[in-house]
Amino acid sequence: ALREVEANATRNGTLHDPHGIDLFALPADSPVVANFPPFLVGVYRWDNWLLVWALRERVPVVDVSERGLLFHALMPNNAERHSARRGAVYNYVLCKKELGELYRLGSVLNADFALIGRGAAARVGPSRVQSVG
Repeated sequence: ALREVEANATRNGTLHDPHGIDLFALPADSPVVANFPPFLVGVYRWDNWLLVWALRERVPVVDVSERGLLFHALMPNNAERHSARRGAVYNYVLCKKELGELYRLGSVLNADFALIGRGAAARVGPSRVQSVG
């Protein structure tokens, strides 16, 4: 069953917009925990804040978008614009308060590195674009 789901996702799935970041891996003692504003996690703009924070703090950012298979559960309102969802205005205002217009840099296009290759041959290499960090 899992292979069928994977095959269907590979065939029919699409990559999220570069500003929608859905996977973070951080050490448990990461300073981001102490610096994390009171965002509604999973709602519009919190992920952009986190990526900009990492870039500003010189935490290496690796884009795995095109090499990993990440399933994203769709919600009933998935067709609704992210900015129109419940809690989005709160997160947007908080993000702008914290970063001003810098939140726009919160995109995987600004990652320092990218995962290259597949399976056992995968390795971390330079990003496809220049990082702002």
